[in-house]
Amino acid sequence: MAELIEYESVNHWLCADELPGRVVRKSDHNREARIRLPAPYNKCRKGETEASIQKDVLTQCRTAGYFATRMGVDVHVARTGGDSAVAVANPLKGFPDVFVIESGMFLGIEVKKRGGQLSAQQFNVLEKLIRHGAHVCVALSASGALSFLAGERPNAHIETNSTIKIPLFE
Repeated sequence: MAELIEYESVNHWLCADELPGRVVRKSDHNREARIRLPAPYNKCRKGETEASIQKDVLTQCRTAGYFATRMGVDVHVARTGGDSAVAVANPLKGFPDVFVIESGMFLGIEVKKRGGQLSAQQFNVLEKLIRHGAHVCVALSASGALSFLAGERPNAHIETNSTIKIPLFE
């Protein structure tokens, strides 16, 4: 049987998936561990949604000639036979919203609205992708995503106690 680990902080949770055979359960007082965007990107814009930004990012990337696709549903249903079905966690949960392949390179774009937050799982996956040589960023708009794809400098970085900084494009 897997051992349950209560965690108190985001940093504990970021390391917990490294421990094989353990199930992580969030503490009740810390149900939604999140990493906030740095100022001034932590203020919401009225009427803006991540879904609309994501759609705009895909449209602009494709118009610019990039091969871009969207990934991500949080849960998928696996048929077990007959009328039975079981919900299975998506193995891609936490991966960037948009994948771009350019000149043989994998590029990942996590789309967030201003004031949005990365889940600890999203941060963990982005950090691991960077460690393994992938190019990823958090984009707040389609123009930010295109700036990333063009190799421009980020507007800011998202960082915690790790040495890895995730580029943020406005």
